[in-house]
Amino acid sequence: MSEYFLMRQSSGAIIEVSEKDESYLPFSDWACVPTKPIRMYETFKPEGDYDVPECAEFPRVGLAKRVVLEAGLQYTYGVNWVPANLTNNKVNRDYFYINCMPEIKCVDLVNSEYSMVRPNGTIRGLEKLALDDSLLSVIPLNHRLIFKMKESARVLFHKSVVERIMATNPINTTFIPCEYFV
Repeated sequence: MSEYFLMRQSSGAIIEVSEKDESYLPFSDWACVPTKPIRMYETFKPEGDYDVPECAEFPRVGLAKRVVLEAGLQYTYGVNWVPANLTNNKVNRDYFYINCMPEIKCVDLVNSEYSMVRPNGTIRGLEKLALDDSLLSVIPLNHRLIFKMKESARVLFHKSVVERIMATNPINTTFIPCEYFV
């Protein structure tokens, strides 16, 4: 089984960055630092009672501030945490989006399934993900606890980070091993 996982929201409302706040964090330049927390909103609200998730997947991966602090992730190598806030009639919750993380080449092109590799090395149509341990093993573990795949826009979390996150009992947040990526 892989040492790396992808984060997924398990149920509940879907939260996104407000279009009005794109100027605080341009989608094309995640190296910027916003001057105030980004406002978030729910794009989908289930009928009846529901729990607001403590993870966000759009436009980048994020976690509730509580989870980041309780898991001790605020000083993870290569990760800047961009503050965001969701306020609605159910909750006022602070989040952190992951920003400026290392990009690491890590895909096993022989054992993964995809439709094509672009000239710049990115993969299109990824259907099955296999990681190349030989590419990862040359990088110190503390430099690859949370990283963005160079071949894709996906963020991977090392199992030690996942264990720390899940120990905080995050609401509607799950992690799937890379080999079960669909």
